[in-house]
Amino acid sequence: MPGSVRKVADRGALLALLLLLGRGGWSAPRVARAADAFRIALPKPSGPYPVGRRSFYVLDSSRTDPQAVRPDGKREFMLIVWYPAAARAGTGRAPWIPGPWADSAATDLFLLTRRAIAPPTRAEVRETARVTASWAQDSADVAPDGVPFPVVVFSPGNLTMPNYYTTLAEELASWGFVVVGHVTTGYSRNVVLPDGRVFPRRPYRDLDPWTGDLRYVLGHLSEWNRDPRHPFHDRLDTLRIGLYGHSGGANAVEMLAADGRVKAVAAIDPGLTDTTWATSKPTLLLLAENKQFLAAHAAEANDVSRERAAFLRRLPRGFAVTILGSEHMSFSDLSAIPAFRSEFESPEQLAASGAILLGFFQESLRGVPWDLRRGASNTNPIIRIDRWPE
Repeated sequence: MPGSVRKVADRGALLALLLLLGRGGWSAPRVARAADAFRIALPKPSGPYPVGRRSFYVLDSSRTDPQAVRPDGKREFMLIVWYPAAARAGTGRAPWIPGPWADSAATDLFLLTRRAIAPPTRAEVRETARVTASWAQDSADVAPDGVPFPVVVFSPGNLTMPNYYTTLAEELASWGFVVVGHVTTGYSRNVVLPDGRVFPRRPYRDLDPWTGDLRYVLGHLSEWNRDPRHPFHDRLDTLRIGLYGHSGGANAVEMLAADGRVKAVAAIDPGLTDTTWATSKPTLLLLAENKQFLAAHAAEANDVSRERAAFLRRLPRGFAVTILGSEHMSFSDLSAIPAFRSEFESPEQLAASGAILLGFFQESLRGVPWDLRRGASNTNPIIRIDRWPE
């Protein structure tokens, strides 16, 4: 296995775990007992489109999976897609976490909220997740106006699911992007497949199944677009495709940056930035300040800093922006849910991250000018511009 891939599987995964589980301090409000209605809402998307959401099961019969749960050993995974939806009266908002994945999500979120001084109980985590609503409409029709829409493929952090980053995905979708979220079966925790089988978390030696899934998606977007039976028939602009990912997912998308179908890449607080992954394409590093991690793991942090600096030097069109005061999970929906966020996470950080991600893809995929150095954005006290190409 190439050295860079081994580093992702070993040191990069270790870094992601340290960042995820780093201890902070906060006081969690206690959650009321179960109710039938949603009582918590994620931040509302700012764009002109309503947002739709669909999930897809994928079987890639061309690949075998060393940790497969199928008898034939073939690779299977899931996708969650957010997209611009047609306005349709009477369609209710979808739950933040789809029902089949609620149990697994509660376990994940319980572990993630151990960063707190007064963390919520398992029952409180489960209840908070149950009463939190997204802004998406499940299975809504795709918007007929503004087509075809650019596509951005999203890869979440190790141990997590795309749903935990719903706020960023819905923001992009509300501005006319189709966001394809990759459910990393085997790397995430238990994933309930449509037929009821469960794909548990299982160890892999490297990221090959992960990146293989992303290559499969890149290769099949055109098939979705051509198929008159597919919900996204004739709705996708397959000449304008971007990638973004967080943590281990950022490493996975960086590894695919050279793919000819990809026009732009955004890596959100990646655990590794190998110089061999640098390309001439627009590339954004959206970074957390991670003060707590820097203080507790100085040697690891210095390695990451040196790697990022070397990576940026190899990027002729590289952007680097830090969200001040933020932690590794500040880019997830934990920042938007009072009972889940630490004292180092805030809705303002998440809003700033969404605006930066949107601006980057608007310019790199649509040609809409974007420059954080000018105008009101430059006065945002939680944004630090580390590098901006001339």
